[in-house]
Amino acid sequence: MKAPPGEGSISYTEVLIENLCQEKKPENIAAVAAGIGGKHSSFGIINSIYYDMRRKRLRAKQAGRGGTGTVMRHKGLKAIVVTSNLSRSQANHPANLDMVKEAGRKLKHVIKTQDPRGIQLRAWGTTGLIGLMNNSDILPVHNFQMGAHEEAHRLDGEVFRDKYFAAGYPDGCYYGCNLACSKGVEEITMQSGPHKGMSVSVDGPEYETAAVGPAVGIFDPHFVIEYNWYCDEYGLDTISAGVTTAFLMECSQRGFLSADDIGYNLRWGDKETAFRLIHEIASGEGFGKIAGRGIRFLKGWIAENYGRNNNGDRETVLHELEKFGMECKGLEFSLYVTKESLAQQGGYGFALKGAQHDEAWMIFMDQVNNELPTFELKAKALKWFPLFRTWFNATGLCKLPWIDVRNPEAANTSEPAKNLPSAQYFVEY
Repeated sequence: MKAPPGEGSISYTEVLIENLCQEKKPENIAAVAAGIGGKHSSFGIINSIYYDMRRKRLRAKQAGRGGTGTVMRHKGLKAIVVTSNLSRSQANHPANLDMVKEAGRKLKHVIKTQDPRGIQLRAWGTTGLIGLMNNSDILPVHNFQMGAHEEAHRLDGEVFRDKYFAAGYPDGCYYGCNLACSKGVEEITMQSGPHKGMSVSVDGPEYETAAVGPAVGIFDPHFVIEYNWYCDEYGLDTISAGVTTAFLMECSQRGFLSADDIGYNLRWGDKETAFRLIHEIASGEGFGKIAGRGIRFLKGWIAENYGRNNNGDRETVLHELEKFGMECKGLEFSLYVTKESLAQQGGYGFALKGAQHDEAWMIFMDQVNNELPTFELKAKALKWFPLFRTWFNATGLCKLPWIDVRNPEAANTSEPAKNLPSAQYFVEY
């Protein structure tokens, strides 16, 4: 058996699975793993790792807004690996196979006819949202100071599709997916950090990771891809890591932090220092030991230190930091400017673990499509939306084919937010 390399979340698990492949087929093995980032930060994720038979390599999908990977590592747990001998197609023994097929057929028809007219998830993945958010003035630029930027086109969905995403692969997260929006980059050479010069394959980027670029003032797709890989390998949430970095850059811009406080100048558009902070957060070294605690902690820490060092009033400084410290309930904002969407603001406030879009992603239907024009419709959606999206998580189903591909019949119903009848297809399934 090979010795596990370091504490990388993905590479460590690859070795574990490779050892098991002596007895099992790789497609019958899966794992969840937490990396070194969870050991040294409050926003560690878990990588859900599986074997892609078409790409002939392991792939990873990420989960853990709120620090699931941090919890694992604090319990001394690095990875859980499972094997199965069951058939991949009918292992769950459906109670009514014909009903399952019919529900899938109806949903597939909606995806095939409507996705090309909407976000184009099958073609672009979720990176297609960059252009939509920029055009709607809700792409977070320079820590949410602005909602659009003239260079955002450099991160458009077609840029990733044409230059980076590997063509010819049905990119579903799971066996049988008919939306196939989970894109990947094959064999890209790292340009910085401890793995500089190494050729890696990257799963993603998704919109949330791509939007980290504008948040820190960097409009370079290679930076986004490399940032994605390092965060996955370390087991760090790209959203919290990126928004925390953006907050610290604005603190530097406004004079609340100096190069002496951080150890270097952390400035908009500086790739070198943006990467340096990520490596320090993952290792728990330098300023990363403090930054890894997240924005809520940082606001108090900066207010205390800035006030003491500048004869200032701690509460006054904290009040100023609250204006641009983008967190709610201790969780950093996901990457949407919500000032023009009351529904999304409410979604962030009502979500159980804070400002994350998993429970209540309503900015598209509320602002881009204007499907919730009244306060009554917004309120109904805020009550119902988180319940159903949480139901998706509980049943292990993907919510994107439901809400991100709009059923044309939904606009004629009393509550368009439910996207009926697509929601009914999932209930039947």
